[in-house]
Amino acid sequence: MMNLVINHTSRDCPLTQEHPAWYVHNGHGEIVSPFARYPYDPKKVMVRGDLAEIDNEGSSDREGLWAY
Repeated sequence: MMNLVINHTSRDCPLTQEHPAWYVHNGHGEIVSPFARYPYDPKKVMVRGDLAEIDNEGSSDREGLWAY
């Protein structure tokens, strides 16, 4: 069985250290975790703190990211 995920990795994935430009960062330079909104209350969000969000749109090394 395989689970292909293209929008995030685990926070402890070696890629976060090897290719930090592939990830979304906040104003403090920290990697951002993805989140989901609850369908019954869109104001409420669930942050996946164990994950790191990949920056498919704005990465300064998008070509390298996509080639990988």
